[in-house]
Amino acid sequence: MAVVAYHAGVPGFAGGFVGVDVFFVISGFLITGLLTREVESRGGPSVAGFYGRRARRLLPVAALVSLATVAVGWFVLSPLRRRDLAADALATSTYTINLRLADQQLDYLRAHLAPSAFQQFWSLAVEEQFYLVWPLLLWLVLRGARPRRRAAVVVAAVVTASFALALRWVDTAPSWAFFSLPTRAWQLGVGALLALAWRPVVAALPLIVRTAALVVGLIAIAATFVRAGPATPWPGGWALVPTLATALVLLAPPTDASRATAVLGSAPLRAVGVRSYSWYLWHWPAMVLVAVALDRDVGGGPAVLAALASFVLADLTYRAVEQRVRHEPRLVASPRLSLALAGGVTVALAALFGGLVLAQGDVIGPGEAAAGVARRAVDADTLDRAGLVDEVPRNLTPNLADADQDFPPVYEDGCHRTALQDDPVVCRYGDADGARTVVLLGDSHAAQWVPALDRLGARDHVAVVPLTKAGCPLADVTVHDGSLGRAFRECDRWRAAALDVAVGLEPDLVVVTGTPRYAVDADGTPPSPDQWRDGLVASLEPLVAAAPTVVLGDTPYPSSWVPDCLAEHLAEARRCVRDRADVEASVDDAFAAEERVAAGRAGAVYVPTVDLLCGRLRCPVMLGDQLVYRDDNHLTTGYVERLADPLAEVLDAAVPDASPFGR
Repeated sequence: MAVVAYHAGVPGFAGGFVGVDVFFVISGFLITGLLTREVESRGGPSVAGFYGRRARRLLPVAALVSLATVAVGWFVLSPLRRRDLAADALATSTYTINLRLADQQLDYLRAHLAPSAFQQFWSLAVEEQFYLVWPLLLWLVLRGARPRRRAAVVVAAVVTASFALALRWVDTAPSWAFFSLPTRAWQLGVGALLALAWRPVVAALPLIVRTAALVVGLIAIAATFVRAGPATPWPGGWALVPTLATALVLLAPPTDASRATAVLGSAPLRAVGVRSYSWYLWHWPAMVLVAVALDRDVGGGPAVLAALASFVLADLTYRAVEQRVRHEPRLVASPRLSLALAGGVTVALAALFGGLVLAQGDVIGPGEAAAGVARRAVDADTLDRAGLVDEVPRNLTPNLADADQDFPPVYEDGCHRTALQDDPVVCRYGDADGARTVVLLGDSHAAQWVPALDRLGARDHVAVVPLTKAGCPLADVTVHDGSLGRAFRECDRWRAAALDVAVGLEPDLVVVTGTPRYAVDADGTPPSPDQWRDGLVASLEPLVAAAPTVVLGDTPYPSSWVPDCLAEHLAEARRCVRDRADVEASVDDAFAAEERVAAGRAGAVYVPTVDLLCGRLRCPVMLGDQLVYRDDNHLTTGYVERLADPLAEVLDAAVPDASPFGR
């Protein structure tokens, strides 16, 4: 219930995601207790019986939800997102969705993507990965004299190592800390430890102590639901609170011995409890797909209605699928038949979803093949006419399906630094042996200009050195990194080092640029204009003292993710075009004014770029056969290359006696 409320954005449940932590402890307690009793009574676990029970319990509903999510998503999502949907479904069917999510969310370039409709399956994947090896481990350690004590020592070692890794990764690789088994095993292990020590612990604790443990545990869990939030490093030290609190709740006396326990055993809560697995699987895709259909973020009234509707669906699924398959006499009598059926269903789902991934090719526009655009064809009239084109040309480059992977060479070369890298790398483009040097400084919006500067440098025998880092502004402001979930300390270290490197290169020209769209906290609060202006002045001053410096204004943002928008409107491309007046009235333009002031104070020259992207009326997203934006904020490599000569003219006009690209 807390997880659903959290996903729906219900006030008071900012930490509702902690419900998964509670689930892990309960799962470790129940499954370990079951396996331990089985080993002690039979001399070893019934491996086929254990996995057969797991398959009957989990697979039918999971398969149904996966198929339904893909079927509905195919009609709701844009054509370009179908491949991601199918890939997520494939990872779900193989219980590796948690690994896929962890990898995506630590990737700066993909962390901003819309949430996966299969995201809720991550906890199920963690659990199944854990139980792939857990029965065998218990079988090995539950032998000889005092087997439970030996098992407890081994489990305690697993818990300690896993928790230590979680504390480390929560700072250096937070998405892997959140989604991966190695950093979640300690929570399953806490439940397992309680199961192994159950008989002596229960025998030693009076009824009043067990009742008090229940009350304290429930209060601590509820407090975490309220007090934790997106800014809380998880599962770090604070995760101990709900984890240990759940262990206290599990010490509760029987329902007939305590009024407090009887509340938890009441009919309404039990009714939700037995349907919780189906509800958990259904609620998230319902919320996501409704949000996509309404073109809004997940949460709010539509999400609450989707959650309620999904509970009705969960009730039907529980009665018609979950219970029937789980208690089917022939499957119960034959664990091997259960496993054979599970294996067949898993292979069939993986083949289906894998086939869908492979079947997704490019999305071809209905328009005639467009002519290539000359590098100088960026005058206002040409750009305005391009903004009126409705049909996407069939030879649009790069193609829509692969546009978001159209990175400039600095990415593949390792010159553009990623989130955890704080050491600038000196790479040389253009003419590496050129007598003159231009340094480019900034974030990914600086890196996008490398293809143009590379072409100019090769033409005019100038070495171009890009010093860029993902998500890191040159302005001396400590920003919050969403992929790391904390203050971006690596950015601060990189910035200081990059400024020293830039000055040490004794360049002939420094070009500075980047996006102003940053946050200073987990709530997304932008830096104040004063912060941004003063921070930029502080970084510009040492550069200006070393060489003529140009602050290149940020490129205009389009109205949406351009490849997706065009794929949805192949014959109505104008719907993806933004008016120039809208650009100039945006918050980005307000920050551009602050950057202009900062440049003037530091002695640099500010140069806007809007005329390179926009006509007098419109800012097109296609120009001839060339796609302008690879996503919702970065330019494509091909379009930037076409801007080489216009960029040279802009720089020469800004610093006529200093630009090495002047003709």
